[in-house]
Amino acid sequence: DEYLFYNSDHHWTTLGSYYAYRKYCDYYGMSCNEYNFKKVSNNFRGTLYSKILDKSTKKDYIIKVDDNDDIYKIFVDGDRFYHLYDEKYLNKKDKYSYFLGGNKGLLTIENYDADNNDSILIIKDSYANCFIPFIIKKYKKVYVVDPRYYENSIEKLININQINNILFIYNVLTIDDDIGILSINR
Repeated sequence: DEYLFYNSDHHWTTLGSYYAYRKYCDYYGMSCNEYNFKKVSNNFRGTLYSKILDKSTKKDYIIKVDDNDDIYKIFVDGDRFYHLYDEKYLNKKDKYSYFLGGNKGLLTIENYDADNNDSILIIKDSYANCFIPFIIKKYKKVYVVDPRYYENSIEKLININQINNILFIYNVLTIDDDIGILSINR
């Protein structure tokens, strides 16, 4: 009965991804951080709505983790990016790109408050975008690769940065059709 998936979009909600984060922590014996949430939009209509264009369908809402993202240094393909959320997308049709500013080839997040030196590589499609703000508290460095847009060797990225954890987060309904996943062999 909870709001785990959008009604008008194929992605899970922030709450749905939060439950996945809790399962991840349980599986690896980590303590889970508690978060406050903040509603940022009441008028989201996603990919499923775009296929049927039925204006009588109920609009979705978007929530975010209400967290201090000043403790992170974020880079997109080597260039500095400043926030986990990109406010400009709340005024556009593609509101889901509010999370991380949409899909990027490589996103690197450094956590100044980490109590360890662990790193993780998340190989993902857009499904993971609202999950990432939860997991970044657990690692000193988080590397996020979307193989649909990343043109370099993932193996080299792992070796050069001595990444010691890897997590795949993909929409199971689309992974079979996603040719980007084939680039993992590079």
